Amino acid sequence: MHPRTLVLGIAAFLSPLAAWAVTLECAPATGPAGGQATVEFRFTADEAESVGGTQNDIAFDAAVFDAANPLDGTPNCVLNPAIGPGTEPDKRLAKAFVDGPGLVRAIVFSQQNQIEIPPGSLYSCIFQIDDEADRRSYAVELLGDVVSDPAGDRLSSDVVSCAIEVTDPPTPVATPTPPGFCTDDEDCPDGQICVDNRCATITPTPIGYCEDEEDCPPGQICIDNRCATPIPTATPDGFCDDDEDCPDDSVCIDNRCATPTPIGFCEDEEDCAPGEVCIDNRCATPSPTPIGFCEDEDDCAPGEVCIDNRCATPTPTSGGGGGGCSCSVDPDPPTRAAVNLMLALLPVMWLRFARRTGAQRTRITSQRR
Repeated sequence: MHPRTLVLGIAAFLSPLAAWAVTLECAPATGPAGGQATVEFRFTADEAESVGGTQNDIAFDAAVFDAANPLDGTPNCVLNPAIGPGTEPDKRLAKAFVDGPGLVRAIVFSQQNQIEIPPGSLYSCIFQIDDEADRRSYAVELLGDVVSDPAGDRLSSDVVSCAIEVTDPPTPVATPTPPGFCTDDEDCPDGQICVDNRCATITPTPIGYCEDEEDCPPGQICIDNRCATPIPTATPDGFCDDDEDCPDDSVCIDNRCATPTPIGFCEDEEDCAPGEVCIDNRCATPSPTPIGFCEDEDDCAPGEVCIDNRCATPTPTSGGGGGGCSCSVDPDPPTRAAVNLMLALLPVMWLRFARRTGAQRTRITSQRR
């Protein structure tokens, strides 16, 4: 091969590599100490190239800048809404810290389409600046760039870094107090009062205005912020507030006059005085039990039984054998006094009977003669 031909061939091979198809870069930003700085990341591309996705790392001084979102701790970077979800490119932004808080990796891509990304803004990141940061310029470096076309083939790329200029915080400017602003009545002119931090002329209270009955003259009440004389309402028959509203023989129960329960009324013995019992809803002193009264044999003395609520000694009956007896209870047992009386009268009754029989015999003998 001719040497000239070889040189031309090598030049033709190396010439495409000398010009980069895509360039990733960041825009310089400025922020005050203790404030924030927003850095925009974008790309440019040759007219013949189409970009489907990008990846790059962002390195910065973590002692001066904090790129973490205070809500979730992820990198505080946001995708350009013009290429985000719902747009024609429909891309997503994946972001994460790599090897510490001073290195952020950002990836712009889509798994659902192969639509190209138009050159321009890709995303932006917010950096919180330390209060004690020196007032100077700090580098923001782009590293590890990877660019692919919509089909996923890698394109040649380069990066251009930028810087953040830290400045003094702005001097606070006193906000002028708006005319009529106040914190209390003393800030207002005479005749005005402070209402919701604004001076206002006092509105005269209308005659008869009230908030409660104390604002009204005696005999009036406050109804809908107006003093009014109450219209008497007819009191229903028997209505009362206390016992004094009722007749002498009534009491006030649930705003109604009612006759009180009679003294001694009861529903059980707990309603009665000690020593009394409740009989037919009346408290009564129980009568003493008569001597010999019983309800069963347990109420009687040993050897007695209970007959018709009276204790009685059972009357033995003849019969039986073996030296014992067959006993039964006389339903009408004579008392001991009656028995003794009958025994005492037997001789007299016998004497009268004998005399009557002898007289009858004498009368019969005389008639026969």
